[in-house]
Amino acid sequence: MALILLGILNQPYSYYEFLRVFVFIISIILTIQSFKKINKIGFEYLYLGIVILFNPIFPIYLSKDVWVIFDLITIILLGISLALDKN
Repeated sequence: MALILLGILNQPYSYYEFLRVFVFIISIILTIQSFKKINKIGFEYLYLGIVILFNPIFPIYLSKDVWVIFDLITIILLGISLALDKN
């Protein structure tokens, strides 16, 4: 979440490429772990949405202003999901 927050500031383009790949990989891991759980509470679809948004293979190109909004939403939702899903 801290790396996404740093992405809100003006960073070199290489940082955003790194961030896209990093968040993509972490989100895939969270998605897989969430789908394996017996007691699903819907976070698997949140993580899957983040996988799609930060996908480096077929990137979604948005303006910086729109990315800042999505970054903040992602940070908030990840924080909530990780706080509620401590297992």
